Amino acid sequence: MKKYLKFIPIVLIIIVIIFMLHEHVLDYLSIKYIATHRDKILNFSHAHLFQAIFLYCFLCIVTIACGLPVLVIFNLLAGFLFGAWFGSLLATVCATVGATLLYLAIKLVFGEWAEKKFAGKMPNITHDIEDNALLYLIILRFIPILPFEVTTVLAAVLNIPIRIFFTSTLIGILPGTIIWVCIGAHLGKIAKSDSIDIKDFMSPAIFIPLLLLLIFAILPIIYKKIGSKKKKK
Repeated sequence: MKKYLKFIPIVLIIIVIIFMLHEHVLDYLSIKYIATHRDKILNFSHAHLFQAIFLYCFLCIVTIACGLPVLVIFNLLAGFLFGAWFGSLLATVCATVGATLLYLAIKLVFGEWAEKKFAGKMPNITHDIEDNALLYLIILRFIPILPFEVTTVLAAVLNIPIRIFFTSTLIGILPGTIIWVCIGAHLGKIAKSDSIDIKDFMSPAIFIPLLLLLIFAILPIIYKKIGSKKKKK
């Protein structure tokens, strides 16, 4: 009986995902919905700030814990609702907590199996990962070589200690989170204004974060090329 209890978190995740799909919850977490109902969303967040913060944290943590690809939309939403500084703090902490819950669920179910599966195999690689786990995970979070959710699952399967996972996620996602939140914050300012000018979208508050995002997008390519050159040597 006890061996089946470890599957409870995964079952709960599946149930939550099915519920969200059935109730079309993800439709509300789209740029299209936010753009259409921006005034209502902003008015609610201003009139009921603490409720808005609670709802944001709850939805962000739950959806990320379920492994859904919603990180970018929540980063934009954090800036849109709460501004650049507080939004960055909120988005980073919530994403890290959600990822840690997913990590724990995967590790509980597959951790023991993975340990037996890879025990004694590829010892050099295994020891290298163990010795440099914090650095590797920060790189994977900072440079989006793999999707956010995939990195979380891999860390759990490879039995990375939770302390290292939490720290690397918190540090690694911070730069990208700040960029997306800053974009969301500026879009929030545009939404509040009575008139919208095309120049608003060409301002440094939008242009600089977009330029940084372009650099982030190129980083995985550069990283892979450097890695391939090292292998050839």
